Amino acid sequence: MAIEKTHASRTVTMQDVADHVGVTKMTVSRVLNGYAHVSPEIRENVERAIKELRYRPNSAAKAIFVKQFDAIAIVSTPIGQGYLPVGLIQGTHEEIARHNMHLLFATLTREQLSGQESMPKLLRELGVDGLILHNLGDVQTEVRELLAEYDIAAIWYNTKYATDCVYPDEVAAGRKATEYLIGLGHKKIAYLHCSGEGHFSAHERRSGYVAAMTEHGFDARCMTIYNGQDATGRLDPEFPGKLMGYLSNNRDLTGLVCYEKNAAGPVIHAASRLGIRVPEDLSVVAFSDGMATDLGINLTTMMVPMWDMAHCAVRMLLRKIQARDQELRGEAVEYTFHPGDTCRALS
Repeated sequence: MAIEKTHASRTVTMQDVADHVGVTKMTVSRVLNGYAHVSPEIRENVERAIKELRYRPNSAAKAIFVKQFDAIAIVSTPIGQGYLPVGLIQGTHEEIARHNMHLLFATLTREQLSGQESMPKLLRELGVDGLILHNLGDVQTEVRELLAEYDIAAIWYNTKYATDCVYPDEVAAGRKATEYLIGLGHKKIAYLHCSGEGHFSAHERRSGYVAAMTEHGFDARCMTIYNGQDATGRLDPEFPGKLMGYLSNNRDLTGLVCYEKNAAGPVIHAASRLGIRVPEDLSVVAFSDGMATDLGINLTTMMVPMWDMAHCAVRMLLRKIQARDQELRGEAVEYTFHPGDTCRALS
């Protein structure tokens, strides 16, 4: 069967395939959708014609017709207003691939997200069935109201609500980090926080630390020394001196739990300037979304389960898409622990 020249100059349609084989358009549709009630001979002829004519089904038209796009989008704020974890991207992509779906990304400013027409417009332009929402900051309340108003399937990532969210178990992680040091024989352990208090993890990691210390009968020593980090990532020039002052005035400390890796690095540097050796004199545990090896030492780390949360978020979102009126209970995901080289047992 020769390919007609007219097909080379325009998009080949399902009707072209049907005419080429001498069957109805409905028969071609049945072959494409895998229906059984087609004779083997006709199926073979249709499949051959599809290959010869280089026909490609119009997936967009089909999606609009059935109102299902087999795609989801990660929605976040632009770089500078937050960050997009690699684990979120990788984990989401891996999980949706198992369901033969596609992944899109959208970065929107907080002004765009809170607009009355933002959510319906977003779904129309992206062509997706649901959203994974990450790091939307101070417009989350407005966005939640818009999601409910327009009946949009969405799951919040690394955000803690009662329903429709996936988040790390921060209290358990704070407790686990502290109990690791206690298990090594440390009793004089402090908790150091150096950034803002906007995320729920700031309170919950500290709460886990306090709970572990109290349970073992040790004094909880929480300290906040803000690093003054600005939008460009620069720290307050006085921050290192403040850390040195704190360590100098608390030389009895043998263990330190840091809220994040960005606090552990300056702490290790300040300790070195004071002649305090890590881990010989001071054991340090910090939280990070990956193994921290860029400090010149393999940091003992509570690893935020970004990858596992992404898989969980996709599975929840698929359930939500099928039952939009159902509120799904939020799921806490357990941290993983990387022992590293910045802790040692007391003799």
